[in-house]
Amino acid sequence: AKALIANVEARRKEFVEVTMSRRRDLLPAIYAELRPFTSQLDFDGALKRLGELGKEERFAPHRPMVENERTRLSAVSALYGEIVAEVKRIPKGEKIALPFRDGREVTGTFVDLDERGMVRVKEGVVAKGYPLQQVSGEWLIRRLPSGRRDSLASADFLLAIGESEKAGMVAIESAMDPSALGT
Repeated sequence: AKALIANVEARRKEFVEVTMSRRRDLLPAIYAELRPFTSQLDFDGALKRLGELGKEERFAPHRPMVENERTRLSAVSALYGEIVAEVKRIPKGEKIALPFRDGREVTGTFVDLDERGMVRVKEGVVAKGYPLQQVSGEWLIRRLPSGRRDSLASADFLLAIGESEKAGMVAIESAMDPSALGT
């Protein structure tokens, strides 16, 4: 009995000291590998890279964690597809204020979202294109009708594109009042 207890205690200690610390180290490694894709809103590329990571030996003991990330990233990818569709539905000529991640804002009339991912806004007589990946993630999420907005996927989307503070706010707002994400 003492040997069994000692064996269980040794495995518990190994799990806490080795396995948990490896998991703690691997999650930032996963995000670092995906960042070049997610920063460009290339969620399909990020999913492909995540699939490759799942096959690497260093992730072998942690495949359930990788699969969990795949599930989350798939939801983000689907949400992004809906966002793009909603941005394309903005009526041509509608006045918009387009906020950017760096704090800038452009005001004008919406022209379109072209095939290169450029949001074209007419400012005065000139239409200028702005890369969608530079637009505020919070603004993008708020383009979705509130009934179609998944709070967890929205927070994960903001995290994936590097807007962690806004992700926290979305999570807090939706936990306090799910209708707070309304447009």
